[in-house]
Amino acid sequence: WRHRGDLRGLLGIVATVAFAAAYMTLWMRMRRHRTRLAFDPPVAFTAPYLAALVMLGAAMIACLGERGLACTVYIAVAAVMVLPFRLAVTAVAILIAGSLGLGAAAGWGSEIGLAFGITAASVAIFGMRTVMRRNADLVVAEHENARLAVDNERNRFARDLHDILGHSLTVITVKAELAQRLIDVDPE
Repeated sequence: WRHRGDLRGLLGIVATVAFAAAYMTLWMRMRRHRTRLAFDPPVAFTAPYLAALVMLGAAMIACLGERGLACTVYIAVAAVMVLPFRLAVTAVAILIAGSLGLGAAAGWGSEIGLAFGITAASVAIFGMRTVMRRNADLVVAEHENARLAVDNERNRFARDLHDILGHSLTVITVKAELAQRLIDVDPE
């Protein structure tokens, strides 16, 4: 903000605001469809967001320097939020290594705190996705249990109906045979 008067500072502000908008748009779209958070969303849905975040994050780092590295935490969270586990772990490892390497190469000092932030945020989002996936699995299991309970009740009803009807028909048959024999013995 202090450098808003020069082009680099202005571009840093624009990149930061655009980054925040892209991140929040992804988060809100994922939140609107909660099952997408639990299960891996389609690449066609996530790739544009991740690409935009990476490009805007690179612009932030180029314009803001070390302070721009804060975007890596959000990129890691977005990656864990939308990518399959193996790809997300790879993306987080690349972000940690890139942050540490860039910090050392640029002479910004140790970025261990940033690496810890990336790791902690990624683990938290992974935990959230795991809980949501388990909850979604439980909902599916509950629906299956309800369907099976209805099927069992229908089968029980059919068995009972069959047994009652079969018993009634047997009684009618036995009484009809008895009536036929009694007619032969005494027609009145």
